[in-house]
Amino acid sequence: MYNFINNLNTNTYFIFLVSISGIFGFTLSIYVTHKSSSIAKTLNHILAAQNYNESRTQFVARFRGYKDSILKDNLKSRQIIHDILEDIFKFETQYKILLAQKDLIKLFFIKLYLKKNFNKINFNKICIYLDFLIGRCYKKEEGINDFCRKNN
Repeated sequence: MYNFINNLNTNTYFIFLVSISGIFGFTLSIYVTHKSSSIAKTLNHILAAQNYNESRTQFVARFRGYKDSILKDNLKSRQIIHDILEDIFKFETQYKILLAQKDLIKLFFIKLYLKKNFNKINFNKICIYLDFLIGRCYKKEEGINDFCRKNN
């Protein structure tokens, strides 16, 4: 048995075959790791989309309530600013994976504006921002049923 193994170590074809199979195995393991990571991201996206589709009407109601409080009730207080900020942070944290880069940039500027000095805040501009958030919440995301239909 020792002679057989010793002869394999000197056979150049066998060494070449073993080297190629090692390189192939390494490449295959990198590919499988990449694909499994991609599958995990897709599953996270689908679960977040389902959650978003179930709760987006609640965000619409809250943002519309803030807008009505500002326009109809003339409620212009620090409390409403902080409540709006809280809901924006909650929305962004829960659904960041679903938001496009354009939406993330818009949310950044909305948060930046709401954090500025209270005396410099224009509440009409806040209503425009709330309109953007309400409109964004009307966009339905692709859930598991849509994903399955698209891939069949």
